[in-house]
Amino acid sequence: MPAGSRKSNVPLIALSLVAAIGLGLIGYFMYFDDDETTAAADGAEGKKVSATGVKPASEKVKSSTGETGEVNPMQVIARLKQEGVALQAAGDFEGCIKKFKLLSKVQEKIDPKGGSHLWTNIMLSATMLQLSSSKAGQGMKPGEPAPEPDPEAWNLLVDSSAALHEIAVDFCEVGELEKAEGLCQQLAQVQAQLLGPAHPNVLQTLSTMGGILAYRGDLGGSRELYEAVFAQQVSQGQGGDLTSKLTALSLGHVLWQQREFEASSKLLEATEVSFKTELGQGDMLTMLVRVELALLRQAEGKRPEAEALFALVMATEGDNEDVAKQLDCFILNQGRAWGES
Repeated sequence: MPAGSRKSNVPLIALSLVAAIGLGLIGYFMYFDDDETTAAADGAEGKKVSATGVKPASEKVKSSTGETGEVNPMQVIARLKQEGVALQAAGDFEGCIKKFKLLSKVQEKIDPKGGSHLWTNIMLSATMLQLSSSKAGQGMKPGEPAPEPDPEAWNLLVDSSAALHEIAVDFCEVGELEKAEGLCQQLAQVQAQLLGPAHPNVLQTLSTMGGILAYRGDLGGSRELYEAVFAQQVSQGQGGDLTSKLTALSLGHVLWQQREFEASSKLLEATEVSFKTELGQGDMLTMLVRVELALLRQAEGKRPEAEALFALVMATEGDNEDVAKQLDCFILNQGRAWGES
């Protein structure tokens, strides 16, 4: 059985795998990141890969596929994708799994920082789960509960979807918000289909989407996502967890930007008390929520309270240069210079 939070909505997996694989996942899998993978392959190897060359990616393509002579890695990838999908559609799950494992290795060797091999891993894990479910179902009696998913496949699915989320976060950090938003949209849909809509990975992806929308000025869309995620976290008894408190912090930020001061104040004050009690006065999160509260008070026109909160943050910050830099960046990202009326 998968451990801890990796297990979620197991019966949903058994019922939805065929539908999930048959819908948007295959389409996105077939075309995801081909341009960037091609660029990585061209940059590393040239447009053709010599089967007798010494470069690792060339050797990997040659030794893994058995191709001889000059091999175009993107043609190899396209062929492996098509063959794997065809085997999956024909019900040859074991043959499909072999193709996808090989495909993932080739993609990762050519472009280890790209996400192509992670999408392949999701297809691979879904097919592995489908195979194990099919085998288990053959020996099941009517009325028996759905079997637990294959731990190896389930963990690969969870870990690969989490790694794709980190790529989306990386896109955000370098300002490529359109790429980040597109990846999060597709990833959230696939995660919800395969992991279940309440899985922590799904909620994490939706939270990231909320941040992207807020940054791009869509406060209504951001608020809707944050409220949905927070409600889901609370309904699952996670209201006291760090992740839900971070959601509350983000939601509080959006609310005061919408001039919903009372609702924002309630969330931020509760979060500040919680961080202070559990993490301490000098913790980075405690100071960040106080900065957010200070910005809220300033927006409310309560300048003395805002200045008092900011002074408290500065006093707690001390000589910690890393904290000072993060606070400066945080305040700058809100688009507000301290002392504005």
